[in-house]
Amino acid sequence: MAPLDTLRLQVRPLAPEGWLGYQSAGMLLGSCFATEIGQRLQTDGFGCTINPYGNIFNPISLFGSLSLTAEQVEASLVGRDGIYTSFLLHSDVWGATPQALLAQFAHQRQRLLAALDEASWLAITLGTAWVYTDNETGLLCTNLHKQPAARFGRRLLSVEEILQAWQIFYDALPATARQRIIVTISPVIHGRDGLADNSLSKAVLTVAAHQMTRWPGVAYFPAQEIVRDELRDYRFYADDMQHPSAQAADIVYQRFLDYAMAPADAETLRNYRSLAAFARHRPRLVDTAQYQAKLTALEALPVPEAAKAPLRTLLAAHLAQG
Repeated sequence: MAPLDTLRLQVRPLAPEGWLGYQSAGMLLGSCFATEIGQRLQTDGFGCTINPYGNIFNPISLFGSLSLTAEQVEASLVGRDGIYTSFLLHSDVWGATPQALLAQFAHQRQRLLAALDEASWLAITLGTAWVYTDNETGLLCTNLHKQPAARFGRRLLSVEEILQAWQIFYDALPATARQRIIVTISPVIHGRDGLADNSLSKAVLTVAAHQMTRWPGVAYFPAQEIVRDELRDYRFYADDMQHPSAQAADIVYQRFLDYAMAPADAETLRNYRSLAAFARHRPRLVDTAQYQAKLTALEALPVPEAAKAPLRTLLAAHLAQG
């Protein structure tokens, strides 16, 4: 029988030399796949902030988010069913009144800027090169918020447009965050665009992403290639046959860790996962000495306090029952 590696093509990304670690904070920005990976990182105890403005799929809106102002948000308000948001924001950022929306935007903007100031790495996931513009104002929209389709025009971004927006974004980043940037293309299929237009979009994004690696400190992680060219089977997709399944996302996430995590943190990750599994187990009988030992081991782990706190609470609750 042929060895497993001869029965499939395997994507072998170039490693960025341990950019991700427990002693560093990071940020993930972009499409829903950035959220998928970011949530897994947080579950494993890594310090990171995920999409303060919600998921952003096209690169112009994503790169423009860093300089977004309250005046721009106010000028692009959308009201629907008693909820206010903006064509420049995801529906995660909303308010019951225009003033409440602006207050929420101000809060998320503060989170974004504060997290970027602390970040020593940045991961960017590009989702689509198709964009929609408001026929009334010419505004390029981040989200259409279920407004009538006839209100918008649709067009494909060029590589040049993406790189111009990227240059402005890159120059505005804090120096520390600019040193370690991982760019990837979301493996999610945008079925509403049609398969041919989805492929065209991903091709534009792929060319742009590889051009972006010419900037200092920028590396490419092949998420879409792992799903499309290595796994390449609908069993690795969810029921909608567009989003990667949980198993596929787990595989990409593990490859991301192999690609980006500092080798010295591998043992810390194993220990943290072991403690997390123990803490989340609901025992019938509590061995006080065993739980106290686990608490001591948790405090000794070199992980962020935000990662320790939920496990500490679980372990303490089990101890109280004992």
